[in-house]
Amino acid sequence: MVQVAVGDIEKFSFMIEGLEIIAYTIDHYAIFENIYLRSPVSSVVGKLNDALTAFYEVILKYLAKAKHYFEEKSGSRILKGALVSKENLDALLSRIVSTGADVNAHASIVDAEISRGIAGSVTTAAKDQVANFTCFQRLIGALCHGTL
Repeated sequence: MVQVAVGDIEKFSFMIEGLEIIAYTIDHYAIFENIYLRSPVSSVVGKLNDALTAFYEVILKYLAKAKHYFEEKSGSRILKGALVSKENLDALLSRIVSTGADVNAHASIVDAEISRGIAGSVTTAAKDQVANFTCFQRLIGALCHGTL
């Protein structure tokens, strides 16, 4: 019985640590969404949105298990300890980490798409500046030579 109680204490501690990770993660990805999901809609942003949805789905599964775990009375929870194993919770946390990595990979692709768009805009602006400078040189030359 002591081993079962110790197992429940370990599971309780693990559950709290998981909730701490999730609290940080949700806060982080709220900021993340403000940055990345305001980008112009493209297929890349759509895939990022899908990855975020899958990520939040895994988080919600963990939170549902945590809610169920904490709603049980201690005695009942200890007796039913085998229903929610630490390995099952660890697997869910691992899925949270892996789906979070997938979200970050999609965000990197969005970054590359945005950078490419910025580079294209800078190139266009530079070409326009060169054209304007050339025109300005001609006007100055015409003014200096009195041909204007």
